[in-house]
Amino acid sequence: MDRETRSSIDIVTSCDENYFFFLKNFSENVHYIYNKKPYVYNLGIKPESEKKISAHFINLDIDNEFKKINDANCIRATHKPQCILDFAKKTDNSFIFIDTDCLFIKQMKKIQKDILFTYRIYSEQTQKDFEKNGLLNSGVIFFKNDPAQKKDLENFLVCWQEKCANDPDITDQKALSDLLLSMDPHLSPQSEINYRSLSLKIGRSEDYNDTKQSTGWIWHFKGAGRREDKKNKYIATTKKIAHHRYRFLASFYFQRVFFKIKEILQPLRYKHRYRKALEDMRIHE
Repeated sequence: MDRETRSSIDIVTSCDENYFFFLKNFSENVHYIYNKKPYVYNLGIKPESEKKISAHFINLDIDNEFKKINDANCIRATHKPQCILDFAKKTDNSFIFIDTDCLFIKQMKKIQKDILFTYRIYSEQTQKDFEKNGLLNSGVIFFKNDPAQKKDLENFLVCWQEKCANDPDITDQKALSDLLLSMDPHLSPQSEINYRSLSLKIGRSEDYNDTKQSTGWIWHFKGAGRREDKKNKYIATTKKIAHHRYRFLASFYFQRVFFKIKEILQPLRYKHRYRKALEDMRIHE
């Protein structure tokens, strides 16, 4: 899909003042790739900062618990199901709920499933990572938001929200993973699950939520707010996407092809690593 083509997918994020730097770049990226304003749940952005961002801001009464770091040193981020539920009620459009420290490489096609989640990337598919914060990465989630399935979508989101609320130490990702594992104990990349009338799919972070910033249609710069090296890579990427696009895309597609070759040659490292981690978890249960 060409950059100039207006997409019917809404782009939704949430942000506080601490991530204003990323929000500014995120908004510019959405304008450049999608030619539209993102929707931003204001979790504590100052009024003077709002004026500097071209976005639709939404206010919602959110408990500050979402900012807390749990005993495993993970931010709880338990505001997500509440924001998503609110947005799903406000519109019948499809939308992507995405972390502010992400960048779109190109427009995403409208998904066929009702919800698309992403599994942890191969480098995080370890027993320790799974037990610490779940099998999924909730930084990017696609919602078809079909009016015919609206009630079942809202029910699913309420279940996720309740799991977040019932455990004072749990993260949104762990709660979401536990919820989906209760439906499919063999949860894996490419899993498909039915929840009432909803069709759910687990996609690969390597394609949709790329925390290694290499092969995915969306790059997720996890930790860039705390690590200078990641922040520098983030800044360099924003410039390449906007000012050296064709050269950047040529390198990007080469990396995708090279990664597919590595998956074929070393499947236990790149394509099926999660299987060993799940086996180890079951042994220790």
